[in-house]
Amino acid sequence: MITNSEMITVSGLPVALSNKIVNKCVVKKELLHWHSGVELFCVRSGCVHCKVNESIFKLMKGEFCFINAKSLHRVYSESEEAGELDVLMIDPDFFSRNKKIYEDYVLPVVDSQEFSHVRIDIHSKEIYQLSGIFDAVCNTIRENEEAYALDVAGYIYMIFRRLHLMYLSRESAPVSYNRDILLLRKMTDYIKENHMEHICLDDIRRAAGISRSKCTAIFKKYCGKPPIAFLNNYRLNVGAKLLLTTDETIADIANECGIGEQSYFGKMFRKEYGSAPSQWRNKNRQQSKQVLADAI
Repeated sequence: MITNSEMITVSGLPVALSNKIVNKCVVKKELLHWHSGVELFCVRSGCVHCKVNESIFKLMKGEFCFINAKSLHRVYSESEEAGELDVLMIDPDFFSRNKKIYEDYVLPVVDSQEFSHVRIDIHSKEIYQLSGIFDAVCNTIRENEEAYALDVAGYIYMIFRRLHLMYLSRESAPVSYNRDILLLRKMTDYIKENHMEHICLDDIRRAAGISRSKCTAIFKKYCGKPPIAFLNNYRLNVGAKLLLTTDETIADIANECGIGEQSYFGKMFRKEYGSAPSQWRNKNRQQSKQVLADAI
């Protein structure tokens, strides 16, 4: 699971900075998900594993990862040592008021199905340019001084120039795009939008226009579980976030996350999280501000 100790938005800009702790010592793990914006994060301490579409890789302290818009991903820990991340989220609309910059340099990157992510390791030539700018934008956002958004905007343009150059350097590399990723994204979108309703396997597979067997095979390959198990995990993630961020009753949360029956919600929650919803809420509210359920 990812614990969020800080999330800062920049006034007037579609930009947000989060500090996250990725910890193995909890039951629940982040589900595979995607964002409409781009994500750039740096490992500040420890190490983490990252899955983006079909790729799985390890990131050490000081390394970066760029995850493009609409790329399915999750970040998790496989070691006892927690990993700490600074994560910068940027909505591509940030650049849209400058039509030429947006069309020439931003859209080619975010619209590329092949350019799903970049792992920027500690020995790469990009690390020296990027790390200084990234540190500067993080510090500027946190210091929040007069007119700081102007500096943030400048740093975002500098960051995206380097991402655009990385995109160009990889454009000629032969990469085969897997259509199953697009199908999975359609189905997980359907789950996100309809999880409060009564939905079944046929509803999920129809969202992608594929057979039951194809639907199940895709979920098992990329998510490690069948579609209905993924649906239930998503509902429990929604429930967990509501437990930590609201004072709603357990019964209301059971309805709001799509499970319905309070007793059934409690049974599923205990099986997945290791304790009853009320106990888990009290324990985790004491340990952290908020647990992000970045499910799809």
